Amino acid sequence: MELFGADREWMNSIKNTPIAFNIMTTFQEGSERLAWQEMSKLSDARVHLILPYPEDEYEKEFSSERAKEEFRSLKKDPRLRSPFLLQKDSSDPHGARTHADRYIVDHCDVVFVIGEVQGQCKDFVDYAKAKERPMIFIQGAADIKFVQGFGLNRNSLERLEKYNRISIAASSIEKESDEVFGQVFGKSGERVAESVKEMIRKTLVPQYARASIVALRNQLYHKWSGFFVYAFSAIAVASVASGVIFGLHGAYAGEFVFLALILIAVLISERRGAHRNWIETRFLAERIRSSMYLAAAGVEVSPIYLPPFMGAAHRQDDWMVMAFHDIWERTPPMHGCSGEQCSSIADFICETWLDEQIEYHARKSHQSHRMSHLLEVTGYVLFGAALIMAGIHMTLPEEKGELHEQALVFAALWLPALAAALEGIRKHNEYSRLATLSENMEEGLKELRQRYGEIRSNESLDSLLRETDELMLRETQGWLMMMRFVKLEPVL
Repeated sequence: MELFGADREWMNSIKNTPIAFNIMTTFQEGSERLAWQEMSKLSDARVHLILPYPEDEYEKEFSSERAKEEFRSLKKDPRLRSPFLLQKDSSDPHGARTHADRYIVDHCDVVFVIGEVQGQCKDFVDYAKAKERPMIFIQGAADIKFVQGFGLNRNSLERLEKYNRISIAASSIEKESDEVFGQVFGKSGERVAESVKEMIRKTLVPQYARASIVALRNQLYHKWSGFFVYAFSAIAVASVASGVIFGLHGAYAGEFVFLALILIAVLISERRGAHRNWIETRFLAERIRSSMYLAAAGVEVSPIYLPPFMGAAHRQDDWMVMAFHDIWERTPPMHGCSGEQCSSIADFICETWLDEQIEYHARKSHQSHRMSHLLEVTGYVLFGAALIMAGIHMTLPEEKGELHEQALVFAALWLPALAAALEGIRKHNEYSRLATLSENMEEGLKELRQRYGEIRSNESLDSLLRETDELMLRETQGWLMMMRFVKLEPVL
């Protein structure tokens, strides 16, 4: 615990999020194989084999037949995810190994260093130090050194623990799971093996159902809170205007009540974390949903990569990224397809995933454009009406106390506030940006769909599926980055 700079009391409070061990290794001869042999004795340990370049080329580097045999044995281990290949050729072995070492440091929580620190190992240690990773140096049974650093993200663990504590009725999860499973496999599910569908139903679908239910609850709370905040702001202006213009003293009480309701709505929403819970659990749900289609095709999910220009979307060690990786690792290793099965799977992907997403984004784009246009035009009409009222009031002779003059003043004051409230609702829901996002996504998906008809092999299906999954990921990250800044705040 102390290795991560965390106190034991805090770690003991994490009761709903068990800690498991994942080993990331390039399985080089010597210490890395020794570490795997020891860590593999843990029943819940899983291994990630990071290949600097293709297996056949990499295996040639092993000096003994025993080492090669152990490498082949590792690849057959049921706890091994499909090897993650960083480069497609071995033209620069040193650079490829350096890239692999840095990838491991960037994606691990603690670094083990066994044996002497020299040569490429020194570069590895220097990079880990620069990244301030926790490290364990093992020189011998009696020579073990611990170096504290930043490994496990405390905030992410607390967020994950909070998500795991959320109680949802089993019947609700089962109902949602049945609906989602029907959506994914109801149309062309016969193209996917029954054993694969059963695996997806047991491992991925319930997790998607849970995340989706949590996301929807928080989305509705955030959306309606925003609606009432902007609506109440317009009503508060109407109340104070009524008090000033018509002499209705009780209207001031109405202003106080609605302003208080605005503050309460904002504070409760902040306390619940509705906005953050919504967008982060929706991110998790969408990643799981995409992974169902990759699992149906027997394709491994690539690690979630965050481009530098999307740094505002999420961190590499955010709780939902950790949760998705753990959920995916509970699925069995993927082995792809062969022959005619690849064409059949490609048809399934087109008819269920791509067509459904194209239809969804076309519908979303149309609805968002329509709502944005309606609210924008209505706001302009109200503002124009206020301008006309002000102009009429300016041209009429002064008649204090007359009802028609009071009505004109009231309209001139309240209509701009109402227009501002409608614009606030439009911005709060980001109708315009979401419409553009869906338009771009629709075009990208249509282009990808045309290329699925050319698939004849596992390699081509694997490549195109990864490209599709990356497009889905970038769209979700873009949405997450945009929505992070749409927070509910009091209207002042």
